[in-house]
Amino acid sequence: MSKIIRLTERDLTRIVRLVISENKRENIFSSEQTSSSNNPTFTFSEVTKGYYQVMTFKTLPSEFYDYVQSLGDDLKSEVMDHFIGRMYIEASGEFNRIHFREGVHPQLQGIGLGYMIYQDFIKFLGYASSSDSATNESKNVWSKIMNDPDFYGVVCEGHNVMAISKDWSGDVVTFVKSFIRNKGRNKVLYLNNDLLNDYPDLNSDSTN
Repeated sequence: MSKIIRLTERDLTRIVRLVISENKRENIFSSEQTSSSNNPTFTFSEVTKGYYQVMTFKTLPSEFYDYVQSLGDDLKSEVMDHFIGRMYIEASGEFNRIHFREGVHPQLQGIGLGYMIYQDFIKFLGYASSSDSATNESKNVWSKIMNDPDFYGVVCEGHNVMAISKDWSGDVVTFVKSFIRNKGRNKVLYLNNDLLNDYPDLNSDSTN
């Protein structure tokens, strides 16, 4: 005999909100520019070598708080507790391979928040990279970063991707060639136009 589960009105409201937010989630930061330039939203506190806690540097756009409010009281508290104190991100190796070990809460995925964090973290580091083992959400973020006007983008065979902040003071040409040689097995799929225009010596490495 099937067991009947009785739901209170509050339970039903919470379930409906969850379904709606799953099916209609989209970038809520439409009023924000694609590029955050030199005015970061997030900063990063190094807990141990290469392991950082994500911290807010300034108040997020009102769209974020409106969205969290719409989740209802129970979820709102859970989401904000995670957002304020339980987001950590790693950078390892010569090319700062990013691993968002404890990323954004599931209810905050797909709304553009991860992109903002990645954007600020890469600028904080100066450069960063990813590989084929990245999650689908991470790959979506990286595809946007490759077209972000604040970064130089490199894509090599095996989905090895690197972004360099245009504010980074290092030797871009030497560094890009090293990435291509060590991570891309000398097989380049894409160098973005700004990189090729600003550093013509890399044109010989491009297959664009």
